[in-house]
Amino acid sequence: MKTKSEQLETYKNAIHAQFLLEQNGPFASYLTPPSRAKLRQLCEERFKNGATKDDFWSFKLVFGFDYEASNRNKLKEQTDKFRPIETFLKGETDLMDKEAINLAAFLVNFQWRPFQNFMHHEHVGEKITSVENKMSAGTIQASTPERDYIGRKPNRKLLKILISTFLLVTIGILMGRKLINEEKCMQWTGMQYEKVSCDESGRQNFVGNHTEPFEVQQFSLRRVEVTPSTVFFVRGKPVIWYAKVNGKPEFFNQSGFHPETGKPLKPITPYMIAKWVK
Repeated sequence: MKTKSEQLETYKNAIHAQFLLEQNGPFASYLTPPSRAKLRQLCEERFKNGATKDDFWSFKLVFGFDYEASNRNKLKEQTDKFRPIETFLKGETDLMDKEAINLAAFLVNFQWRPFQNFMHHEHVGEKITSVENKMSAGTIQASTPERDYIGRKPNRKLLKILISTFLLVTIGILMGRKLINEEKCMQWTGMQYEKVSCDESGRQNFVGNHTEPFEVQQFSLRRVEVTPSTVFFVRGKPVIWYAKVNGKPEFFNQSGFHPETGKPLKPITPYMIAKWVK
């Protein structure tokens, strides 16, 4: 079984493979070559065309504020924060911050994001690594001859695209096989999420709660009851989060989104504790 750091490297390789494909896609102008300003503009376009809760959360962790269309000028002031992603995509530097990696996955439209979701399918990462190793060893070749039949050198950019396509198709096939046989949706029970089938039979389990696509991070969300003796902070950092519903707070074990209203959960504060708990 691969270690978490090895899985992260595989995740980054898959993101870079997707980046090479996107250089020939509808947003190619933002990625050939990528720059800080272009990536900022691409980020806005991606949010306009649809984003997941995880994408909004990764953005907030990287930039320190929620993404909203009205924050365009505020985002423009943070253009330099796209530089590590720019140099990562260009292959000039590595990217170590996990949320920045997830944001890079969002920018290149890598389907199996964030890392928690990718890691949930451990066998996929192992198979991708196997494919990469075989390519490196020459067992699998995207273009066999060093020169083609009329003696010209092969197009290296095309070769990269072929390899990237091969990797992504492999990912799709492997993940598709697993997803066919597993529960791909979840429903909120009132206190926690439960895995359910995405068809009508699954939706009957918890009447009144809508079915959501399965997300690893959101799935671990739990509603908690708090008392004055509850531990709210560990080493100065909040471990309880909340959202107000009908004027009253509901408390949860982690960050994320309220399962019924969809609003981002906020970290607990001493003010909230004094007002609502003590």
